[in-house]
Amino acid sequence: MSAILQCKSDAPELLPRLMEAAVLVGCLAAFLLFWKRTACSKEATPAAAAPAKKQPKRIKNRVDNHVDEGKRKVTLLFGSQTGTAERFAKTLAEEANARYKKAVFKVVDLDDYAIENHEYEEKLKKETLALFFLATCGDGEPTDNAARFCRWFYELAKEKNVCLDNLQYAVFALGSTQYKQYNKIGIDVDRILDEQGAKRVLPLGLGNDDQCIEDDFVAWKDLVWLELDKLLCDEGDVVG
Repeated sequence: MSAILQCKSDAPELLPRLMEAAVLVGCLAAFLLFWKRTACSKEATPAAAAPAKKQPKRIKNRVDNHVDEGKRKVTLLFGSQTGTAERFAKTLAEEANARYKKAVFKVVDLDDYAIENHEYEEKLKKETLALFFLATCGDGEPTDNAARFCRWFYELAKEKNVCLDNLQYAVFALGSTQYKQYNKIGIDVDRILDEQGAKRVLPLGLGNDDQCIEDDFVAWKDLVWLELDKLLCDEGDVVG
């Protein structure tokens, strides 16, 4: 009897606990039901297609605008140690670009003309008219920026039928009679180009720094204008 009375006396305390437990169970059940429905809806919904990767725009090879406009390209290649050969090349190019409407004269450092040695031959074969400004240093040595070109070029001299038939060229050499090998680099390049089938359009220019190399260049440049007037007459009118 006392046990029954004890249970009845404890009932008011157990009831709140039971209600709390019921609420917790209900909340847990509701959460599980919500999670299940959400998971099912995700599984039932097809995954959104991944956005298509944008195709990179094709970049056209950069072509010289002057070529697009039908202008004839004339390349001026220089090997310079103190800057005189480079200055002569740029001076002539500036004056020539103002003189000829339908030709473009581009000055190029020989060391930048080709990254790999074999490219020298490939590029020279594509040239139609090139002017070389080549200084000789010390005892018949090339300038630093022409050394790699000259090593390749002397090897070229040992070969036959390189097919530079499409190339017209002229060379202005810079040196000094104080040295035994006077203008050796320019003389050698002029000779080898001729041996490999290229067409010399002007006599070799010899600039002597022991006297007045500026006068030597001006005299040679006068011959350049006479020849270019003939070579470029079909490419456009001469200005001035």
